Amino acid sequence: MSYVSGEAGNIFYEESGEGRPIVFVHGWAANHTFWEPQITSLCDEFRTIAIDLRGHGRSDKPSRGYAFDDHCKDLKRLMEELKVEDATLMGWSTGGGIATKYAATIKDHIIQLGLVGPTSPRFVSSPDYIHGVPLEAVRAMIDEELRDRPASRRRAAEWTFHKLPSMQMLDWVWMNLMQTPGFVGIKLLEELIREDLTDLLSEIEVPTGIFQGRHDEFTPPGGADFMAERIKDCEVIMFEALGHAVHLEDPIFFNKMLRRFLEI
Repeated sequence: MSYVSGEAGNIFYEESGEGRPIVFVHGWAANHTFWEPQITSLCDEFRTIAIDLRGHGRSDKPSRGYAFDDHCKDLKRLMEELKVEDATLMGWSTGGGIATKYAATIKDHIIQLGLVGPTSPRFVSSPDYIHGVPLEAVRAMIDEELRDRPASRRRAAEWTFHKLPSMQMLDWVWMNLMQTPGFVGIKLLEELIREDLTDLLSEIEVPTGIFQGRHDEFTPPGGADFMAERIKDCEVIMFEALGHAVHLEDPIFFNKMLRRFLEI
């Protein structure tokens, strides 16, 4: 198994292939395996590195330290330890929010940013940002995590897709989501309520692509256009028939669009 030592314990990563590096960051309660279709497709041509964020997958699970800044420090440590340079940083959902903050604040080691249904700039809606989910809905998710975590994670698995996939795929997503402890899921949801990256978007200096599902219930598509208006070099790649996890729902088409984006 491959680990780097972060500020709060060991961080697991999976590395395959050689060439220009792509660093993959998963979403809430997920792990590195959610990028399997992309790694399978790309590892013959690229150096793919998929991280388990602290608290997730095979990484250590400290009792605290789940702010975006903490995850960004772990990402920086990973890239320094593995001598990653000129990378494409890919983040999905909460991982997209973390990748956004990394690109806007730390900036080191990357030359391109890919965001898949990102929670940035905000996860919750507000009077000046209408593209998030209602605060009450996130509070309800936290309550359900406490009351019935298996049911909470099952619903999250189902909402990930616009059209439900095979039962095997749904079970696989659910079982992987269940590996993340309840306290980690709750702390990260609380951070998603607090984080607001709106004022940081103009600080992103690398070419950015937002891969967005039209039917995304977690991160509504209006947020992608909002970000594209504020990031200097940004394009939105819209998937008209897909939901939150476009890279899992139609990996063949997604990988085609991703390859086009990687041609810089």
